This record gives sequence, structure tokens and C-alpha cells, in this order.
Amino acid sequence: MSGSPPWDIAMFNDWWTQDVISSPEGIRSVAFYSDPAIASSIRTLRYGQGEDLRKCWARHYFKDFLPRELVDYTYKSDFWGVYMDGLQENKKNLMSLEEEALDLSGMEYFRRNSIKPLLGVANTECEMEINQRIEARVCAAAWVVSIKRDR
Repeated sequence: MSGSPPWDIAMFNDWWTQDVISSPEGIRSVAFYSDPAIASSIRTLRYGQGEDLRKCWARHYFKDFLPRELVDYTYKSDFWGVYMDGLQENKKNLMSLEEEALDLSGMEYFRRNSIKPLLGVANTECEMEINQRIEARVCAAAWVVSIKRDR
């Protein structure tokens, strides 16, 4: 893998940030990965591996240098690590909320322990479908409980 890289290295620069934020302050901001040597090294390390949208390879390879949230959670530019920690810490509360919603409403949607299997498979891999189902159940249960408690 010698010679010039098979991509335009400029594509790794964040021009919007440079133009709108850095330049007006007299700062020249350059992403470390826009350096051809660094980009080529990363490409060489990744060569032949499949698609990795969640950047699991980099999270594992650089785990000694990255914050725990980037290594242990594969979120997408949000607070996924905080979300998952909160979800794990509140499993019993969420099951109790669902049970209270069932007791107050009698709705089959809140059948006993219907959220439990979802909580059992919720993980740090940003499985959006599972977490959307959990969020839907929690929101519906919270809504029912808040309405019924007020009466």
C-alpha cells in the first residue's frame, strides 16, 4: 500500500466547523485523521475487514486510549452510555411501573412481566428496535399511571 491513498484525504476535514467556528476566532482546526499518514495507517489496520458502521473495530483496538463510554457502548452521537446505565439500574422500577399500569387500567397491553423479556435483551449495542419497544411501554405505562393517580 504505497503511493497516494485511494481517496481524497480532504474528505476527512470538517469544513463547516472550520469555516463557522474556528476561522472566525483565528484558529485553524485540523482533524488528526485527515493526516495522510494516520489515515493510511488506519486503513491498513482495517484492510480486508467488513463494514463496521458502529466502529466496533476502532472501539476495541483503541480501548486503552478511549473513554469507557466509547468502548463499552456503541451509541450514535448521543448519551447512549448514560441511557443504558439508567436502564440497567431501573429494571425493577420499570417492571413495577408496568404492573401498576396493569392494575390501574386492566389493559392487556400491560400484561404481567411483558417488559421483562425486553429488558433482558436490552444491551449496549444500540439495538434501536428493542429500545424503542421498551420506551413505548414505559411511556404508555407512565401515562396511564399519571392519569389514574390524579383521579
